[in-house]
Amino acid sequence: MTPRSPSTRRAPKSSSPCANLLAEQGAPVFAGVDGCPGGWFGVAHRAGGVDMHRAECLADLCAHFADVHQIFIDIPLGLPSSEPRQADALARRVLRGQSSSVFPVPCRAAVRAGSWEEASAINASVLGRRLSKQTWNICRKIREADELGEVRLREAHPEIAFRSLAGAPLAGKKTAEGRATRLALLPSVFQDLYERAVADWPRRLLARDDILDACALALVAPDMTATLPSPPEYDALGRPMAIWVPPGVVPP
Repeated sequence: MTPRSPSTRRAPKSSSPCANLLAEQGAPVFAGVDGCPGGWFGVAHRAGGVDMHRAECLADLCAHFADVHQIFIDIPLGLPSSEPRQADALARRVLRGQSSSVFPVPCRAAVRAGSWEEASAINASVLGRRLSKQTWNICRKIREADELGEVRLREAHPEIAFRSLAGAPLAGKKTAEGRATRLALLPSVFQDLYERAVADWPRRLLARDDILDACALALVAPDMTATLPSPPEYDALGRPMAIWVPPGVVPP
């Protein structure tokens, strides 16, 4: 199936801070990005509408969103070198009941390893914890983002975005109920984009929950002005080890 060109739709009227910001012509442009089986999927939130794009590499996706001011992405950006990140512990507290969605971020040396066994041994020696196979499976994407060093990227977590929209924990995003609940939280312009993305790309390239995650990050992006922790920690390269959240998100 050949994807159609990115779509642009008119945004509905809304009283939410996010939608009101987009009603202002010349307002900052934000995007939400998530990794997917076929690379990366992004949704840009512009005045008057939204559009989507999928690319095999993150650099191409960022280039497509050349007019975007900040890109909120569900991938670790600042990588630890001596102890686990505070950001992840705080995010687990925020997502109590869904804390398994926040995985332990590996050290930079482990991300660059050639095999799971090597990466796990390195991570154990640096951070005192071996690496799960699930974490190893996304190390390629972590390394890609780390090597790109795109200054517009901001680390964010889709489940925190959805929690801020819902005000309560949600059913698992891999379930039909979880997907339906998350879709219902999005304005109609994002729901339309979701349906188009489902039609344009097969699951082997783009999972349904990846679409929802990118939409949630794009929608909540204008409100994500605080960080966990605050102030951020910084890694050995001077990059923030922090997750961006709306200011009302406070760990219990």
